[in-house]
Amino acid sequence: MKKFTAILVALLCAASLAATLTACTNKPTQEEVEQAIADGSVTVEDAVEKGWVTQEWAEEYQESLSVPAIDKVAYHAIGEFMTQTMSGEEFTRDDVADVTFLPLLILPAQKQRIIIMKL
Repeated sequence: MKKFTAILVALLCAASLAATLTACTNKPTQEEVEQAIADGSVTVEDAVEKGWVTQEWAEEYQESLSVPAIDKVAYHAIGEFMTQTMSGEEFTRDDVADVTFLPLLILPAQKQRIIIMKL
């Protein structure tokens, strides 16, 4: 009886180990890999190393997420506008330098003048 129990336990352990190994070697679907990359649980490099995606796919994926530098500049550019300076002169987009810091003060005009004079 002890021999039978030992054989049964050994078979159960072997079956359990085989099931675990089978579960670990399953390749996830393309959608699962993309979702894992999107939520940050897997990097593109890890997915390539594990053979879940090809290097070509990884390069295309990175390219699809890249934004050309010129688009970034245009995206953050100031659009057309017209306002007045503190002295009452017209001020438009053409008066703004390429690199500019624009403080926007939403205060009564008198307080704005005081703050700007202190600057």
